Amino acid sequence: MGGAETLAVQMADMLRLRGHEAGIAVLDGERTSLSEHATSKGIPVTCLGGSAYNPLAILKIARLMKGYDVVHAHNTSPQFFAAIASMFAGKGTKLVTTEHNTTNRRRGSRLWRIADRWMYGRYSMIVCITESARDNLARHLGCHEDRMTVIHNGIDLEAFRNPVPCPDVRMDKGKCNVIMVAGFREQKDQDTLIRAAALLPESRFHLWLVGDGRRRTQLEALIKSERVEDRCTLLGLRSDVPSLLRMADVTVMSSHYEGLSLSSVEGMAAGKPMIASDVPGLKEVVGGAGILFHEGDSQELAQILARLADDRGFKDAIAAQCLGRARQYDIRTMIDRYEKLYHQVTGK
Repeated sequence: MGGAETLAVQMADMLRLRGHEAGIAVLDGERTSLSEHATSKGIPVTCLGGSAYNPLAILKIARLMKGYDVVHAHNTSPQFFAAIASMFAGKGTKLVTTEHNTTNRRRGSRLWRIADRWMYGRYSMIVCITESARDNLARHLGCHEDRMTVIHNGIDLEAFRNPVPCPDVRMDKGKCNVIMVAGFREQKDQDTLIRAAALLPESRFHLWLVGDGRRRTQLEALIKSERVEDRCTLLGLRSDVPSLLRMADVTVMSSHYEGLSLSSVEGMAAGKPMIASDVPGLKEVVGGAGILFHEGDSQELAQILARLADDRGFKDAIAAQCLGRARQYDIRTMIDRYEKLYHQVTGK
């Protein structure tokens, strides 16, 4: 249900509409609303193993590869498994991968650097979603820069113009409703937003967190310790994010690092002011349109939220800037570039 997974479904759907054959292979076979959506669109979804770290999936990937001209891998395990599988699948299939973050836990390790050099060397093209992601990867590897290109991620802007209402969520129109859409994992920083909520008047603000993950218990404990249970709602995983964003007043992306945050683009596409951490991957997308705050600074974030709630003119101006920025990330432009890239690597 994450950003890369959603992007893969959207890409497969739009490529099929353009006359190509496209399918999705997943390591974790958990059924979600996203996988059901893919199936409903006629996209074949193949479960390879049941675990993101099961090496037995490599043989299945190798067999699957033989039926495709291009295999496009997203995220660490698929990247490594596809690279290994390509050794057994013959030379007819070309590998492409997308680097979704500016950094990861492997960077800085000499052993991982050697492994990454080999792995990325198996790919015909390495797509980085921002210039900073490309520059950081090039520094980490010290090679393969000639195979790197930048294609910004995109979203379906049409989905955010007139979304279907979600009747099971009622936001108080008398309050400033603040929403953050992100997985509950170490990369994200819902903690700072929760602490900021504790600094704001309970009668005027409500916080909505969309997402789930292994840090859920920690966030629930923080909500309790900060005494914001009555003004913070966890909505879990949702398939109606466009509707929720349109219902909210302000969108926030508090994070430690990003690649290119589609959640931030979605918040801006909904016509809402976006507040984001001033970190690589966010400042390139949000800076100059939305409002940036120093990473982890709950006091500064609370002050920004208070000003947006108090100053309607300021809020509307920021929202207009954000909407204009979102138009630069139309998924159709992204698909045009990927389609051209696939033709380039296959020679077809």
